[in-house]
Amino acid sequence: MSRTDAHVPVPVRIVRGDLAAVADHNHATGECDLPPRGHGVGDWRATTRCRWIFLFTGTFVCPCEMCHAGGAHRAERRRSRHDTAASARRAVRRWNSGDRLLE
Repeated sequence: MSRTDAHVPVPVRIVRGDLAAVADHNHATGECDLPPRGHGVGDWRATTRCRWIFLFTGTFVCPCEMCHAGGAHRAERRRSRHDTAASARRAVRRWNSGDRLLE
């Protein structure tokens, strides 16, 4: 289990009531066994047929790449890291060659 709320799995956040959720009913057995919100925090895995599922409210709280467009921004972040590293290498080369004035 994670130690900070920033890394708490989404199912745990739903069970604890930290995130908006909507009831997802599966009455295959004939009766609703949906647990109340906040119930079962010790065991966050679904043990009932009916469950609480994440309800998107417009706030990106999910840590997954799909919600944060991780794949779309990956190349941009990588390019930024490489540009920063190249700039640092150029500054070190100038410093080592005797140019003590850094831009």
